[in-house]
Amino acid sequence: MRQVYKFILVLLKNIIHDLLYRLKLKTPHLHDGDGAACDNFININKHQWNKPEIERSTGRILLEGHLSQYGLNYLYRTAIAGKSLQEDNNLGIEVVFHGYSYQWEQARRVYASFGIENFTYLSTASPLSNIFYAVISILYSLTFIVRTRTAKEIVDIKFGDIKVGDLIYDDIIKRGPSKTIDNIDQKVILSIARSFFYFLQYRRLFSSKKYHFYVATHTQYSQFGLLCRVALSQGVKVIETTDIQMSFYDVISPTELPTYHQGISNRIKIELKSKKDNLGVLREQALSALEDRMACKIDQIDVRKAYVGTIYDKFSLRKKLKISNDFPLVFVFAHVCSDAPHASSAMLYADYYKWLKSTVCIAGNAEKVNWIFKPHPSADIYGEDNLVAALIDEYDFPNLYVCPNDLNVASVASCADAIVTVHGTAGLEFSCLGIPVLLAGKPFYSGFGFTFEPETEKEYEYALHAIDSLPQLTTKQINNAIEVYALWHNQFDWENPIITSETLSYVWGSGRKRDPIKVYKLIAQNIQSADPRELPLWHFTQGIKSKI
Repeated sequence: MRQVYKFILVLLKNIIHDLLYRLKLKTPHLHDGDGAACDNFININKHQWNKPEIERSTGRILLEGHLSQYGLNYLYRTAIAGKSLQEDNNLGIEVVFHGYSYQWEQARRVYASFGIENFTYLSTASPLSNIFYAVISILYSLTFIVRTRTAKEIVDIKFGDIKVGDLIYDDIIKRGPSKTIDNIDQKVILSIARSFFYFLQYRRLFSSKKYHFYVATHTQYSQFGLLCRVALSQGVKVIETTDIQMSFYDVISPTELPTYHQGISNRIKIELKSKKDNLGVLREQALSALEDRMACKIDQIDVRKAYVGTIYDKFSLRKKLKISNDFPLVFVFAHVCSDAPHASSAMLYADYYKWLKSTVCIAGNAEKVNWIFKPHPSADIYGEDNLVAALIDEYDFPNLYVCPNDLNVASVASCADAIVTVHGTAGLEFSCLGIPVLLAGKPFYSGFGFTFEPETEKEYEYALHAIDSLPQLTTKQINNAIEVYALWHNQFDWENPIITSETLSYVWGSGRKRDPIKVYKLIAQNIQSADPRELPLWHFTQGIKSKI
């Protein structure tokens, strides 16, 4: 019950702060220092947008504002998607923020510069209901814990007909410090309670039936992904706009969830049908794009980290790793363990760490293969620089190696006899070059006939032991992979002139110190020379026709 009291005390504290703000007795905190950079952006941006005359009774487009003060990139792209949808459907726009109105003053002012003036604050809307929700959520989580025996059961949790366990599982790992879940502890209880609290708030939000579209920055984690799922369950269409990729969802089921990989896969399947008479041109485009990617000509953070360094061939790589035998070289592409392992509809293991640990143990006993484990290029951003190396050192199998730090991933084309991953993009890239790929999950490129996809952990274990006998891809399989690569590549906004890779590096603190003020300055500068109505995001949302 101590957690219930703590939860309620925090809510009461915020209610008091919000009341003081409304009475103008409290000044809201500005997230970029003195607010000068924010003011400058607003003054430049407001001249590009008009507030349309829309009747109050007209339906609305709902924008997710949860990340709007963390980075202007999140706010900007939801606003752009909303304005594009508004132009095409003559709907009003509303922004939803978690928490209280006093916490979102800066984001409110920035959204207003787009001509957006409708805002909903989930906690301010009904403070007493939220206190009730908090108590109910804690009690719900406790009843769940009583009947739960293993951590893997978390993945199967549902709220009504909506699957949420995958989102909760990722919440727990994200908050760390562990990269996996071994026990049902207080952290699990609080994560379930927090998720159920969001669910009750979101169900209340959509009970008005006034929303036709919902625009999200991503579909992972309870606070974000659950909003998408509740929206879909209420018949609201969902647009997901990540920094360089866009997806559309209009259905939800236990096997078809709004996830990052599912969204990409859906678009690829639709495009394949529409372009079936033009696949030769598509393959030419794909090979050109793949060549640019491996030559590091694509301005994207992970690409620039992966495709730099030394190009090894099999001889030089064996020499570098002191491999004296002629056994096959198999690359295992690891993931960032704390970064949303359930970003697809399914994976064989409960999380990335359990998959990695199991793969290390199985591979160590497959002695006639040299296993080279490649850490994710962005592992350092998440504080996982040495995670792969530490796990391999712990088991100390003589046939397991950590990929050289200076290896350019393009080396895999001439070095790898096979590749293993869960969701890694490398599985698609090197399928295009004929290298067999074994998957432990359902990434966006699975199910197209060119990857090996065991259905159970036992089948996966067997496949690892027999990986040296995987057949090389046929010409048809390679062509399938190339076509999927082209359609995947074409979905992305690789060179956005407004939200550039430099801008994103300041948002995330990748290779430099995180600097929100710099982000405001860069985007303010960029919108003076680039037309937001020419962005791929604008055209993508223009192409989504309302069925209301």
